[in-house]
Amino acid sequence: MIGGVRRGAPGRGVILLLLAGVAASGCRMISRLGGSRWEGTVDTVGGVTVVRNPATPILERGAVRLAPLWRDSLPDSLLEGPVWNPGPSLAVAGSRLYLLDRRGGRVDVFDAGDGAARGGWPTSAPGGRDSLVTLLALPGRVVVGSHQELAVYPADGHGVHRIRLDADGRSLAPLDDTTVLSLEAGGGGVAWKRYVVTDTIGRPFLPGDIHSRIAPEVMDVDCWKMDGGGGRLLVLACTRPVVMAVGDTGAMLSEFGILRAADTASAAQLDTLRRLYRARAEEMGSKLEGRVLDAMVEREARLQRVEHVYRGLRFDSASGLYALLRQTPTFLGGSGTARLDLLTSAGLYLATVDVPGRIVAYDLAGGTLYALLARGGAAPPILAAFRVEIPSDVRERAAWWREPKKKEGGR
Repeated sequence: MIGGVRRGAPGRGVILLLLAGVAASGCRMISRLGGSRWEGTVDTVGGVTVVRNPATPILERGAVRLAPLWRDSLPDSLLEGPVWNPGPSLAVAGSRLYLLDRRGGRVDVFDAGDGAARGGWPTSAPGGRDSLVTLLALPGRVVVGSHQELAVYPADGHGVHRIRLDADGRSLAPLDDTTVLSLEAGGGGVAWKRYVVTDTIGRPFLPGDIHSRIAPEVMDVDCWKMDGGGGRLLVLACTRPVVMAVGDTGAMLSEFGILRAADTASAAQLDTLRRLYRARAEEMGSKLEGRVLDAMVEREARLQRVEHVYRGLRFDSASGLYALLRQTPTFLGGSGTARLDLLTSAGLYLATVDVPGRIVAYDLAGGTLYALLARGGAAPPILAAFRVEIPSDVRERAAWWREPKKKEGGR
């Protein structure tokens, strides 16, 4: 895993290891495009391709731009509620953008091309609106996940098929066009379950050795960010930029990341977290004695001893880009602005892009970033779209951009 594999010769023959048939001039091409030689390494460990990137991207800051396409103001009520509750969730499929308003108990629909409202429908969960977790958009379907169930709607919202979860649902990811993976917690452990959206029964999904590869300080399952599609599960731990890809059989396919050290949370941040956890316990009606509550609060604070700055993961098959959201929450002293680390489908760290606002929810589709942004103060949140503009010569001349061939078998 990242930090635990042998070092190869930096930059030497790296691209040949990634892509069969790419000429050795690929390394020189990266040097011309980015201004410096790529100093990462590629290794194969137990049949798993491991790509390690240096902390500096290939392209200089400003080489990749976010060109505004449209923006619309939305109600302040979208962002109401305690800071520990999940906020709205956003997903794009085809020409439609779907936004889950947890507080309002609605799925709102927008035109992905211009942001125009296209209606919506109410949604519910057995545990009430606060148990709603996330939303996925699949071809012809929208899946709303809660702690207790999956609610599967047709794209127009007329009708619903409900699938009961086996344990406490925490996160969802698409595996393919009709299958989703649910990360569930219960019974002292966590598990992934595979659900076909037309069925009612969940089946275990065993993702290789992914648990052992997640950084040991990441014990909170809410800290595992997920995406997927095309028969792959993608997992990002929130403390460091490392993405693990697992195939539909559970075999580990690849692991790639950026060699950037995790930051330790400050004493002030941990004190803030202690106050938040205590307030949360009291709001939920905790009757625990003081010492027991103190111990629980301290345990939660220890889980956060490394800053959880990576808040999301998206892969866009159309553009071949991974977008890793890097953002410190404002209540922990963050600036309120977001930054995206962009990696190519081959796992190479391409660029870093600053986003004009704090991202509450986002998706990347067709080379366009769709984001619900909080701007602070009295300004209402906005829903916006930005075209990700990458220099044309990078795409035209960069053979390393393409997806490397998947490995067969081998955990």
